[in-house]
Amino acid sequence: MENRITVFVPTYNRAKLLPKLLSSLNEQDYKQFELLVVDDGSTDNTKELIEQWILKNAFKINYVYQENSGKHVAYNKAISRVCTELFLELDSDDYLTDDALSTIIYTWDTKCNKDRIANIQYLCKYKDDRIIGTKFPKTISNNYEIRQVDKVKGDKGIVYVSARLKEFTLPYFKNESVVYSILHNRVSRKYEVYCLNKALKVVEYLDSGISITNRTKKRPRYLTMMLRYNEFNYFDITLGKYIHYNSKYVKNALMANKTIKEIFNNAINRKGIFVLSFVHGYLAYLAKRIKK
Repeated sequence: MENRITVFVPTYNRAKLLPKLLSSLNEQDYKQFELLVVDDGSTDNTKELIEQWILKNAFKINYVYQENSGKHVAYNKAISRVCTELFLELDSDDYLTDDALSTIIYTWDTKCNKDRIANIQYLCKYKDDRIIGTKFPKTISNNYEIRQVDKVKGDKGIVYVSARLKEFTLPYFKNESVVYSILHNRVSRKYEVYCLNKALKVVEYLDSGISITNRTKKRPRYLTMMLRYNEFNYFDITLGKYIHYNSKYVKNALMANKTIKEIFNNAINRKGIFVLSFVHGYLAYLAKRIKK
């Protein structure tokens, strides 16, 4: 039978961590899956480790090497290559519960309206079984409502319907890391999310991990955040959120050296009150510049 799920793992110099992830895949009670590893220029023995696992023939593995370009580039490459029905992304310092893939397949086949759903979001947990963040208050939602309206907190796992994911890509800005909610929000403008209140992924926040790195290093992401806040305008937002999001859009656009003309021309929703958002964002920009 054909494989139905691709497990995508972007990795960089994580050869010491990958065996736990690989073992968790080998222990899955659902076997119709394949692994896609995109190696973002590792200089350790990642390639040799994956080759050893390929020789074991425990499950299908596709290994792709790229020059160090960032996780978002690896993600877009994986989207273009996936051939299975479903696509699950897993960080190299995470691993799945033994029933994760079978639960996903069961949920997709029996619970989801396949004409409307683009992805299933599920809970993550620590090694001691504590749930990370908060649970989903609704079964059917979209990414904007989940995060911005219902204020669901903490890391959540996502498995996409591959064909629908291929309709979208992550943006690329040189020297900036990308906020993945941009992609999830773009998908949610057209499709819905099925929310599963079950933990299927175990997350370990290691000192060298992406999650910790992003929290401890203040990397400018002005173009990324400019785009994120601007695209919130595609959703049904309140007046207060409209002013808040658009002032953030203006602030980040100015920090990215965009001109006032560019800011107005590129604004997705230029209501009359956008002027108030612009003034608020401009003042926030000036305060930021003074602090620098």
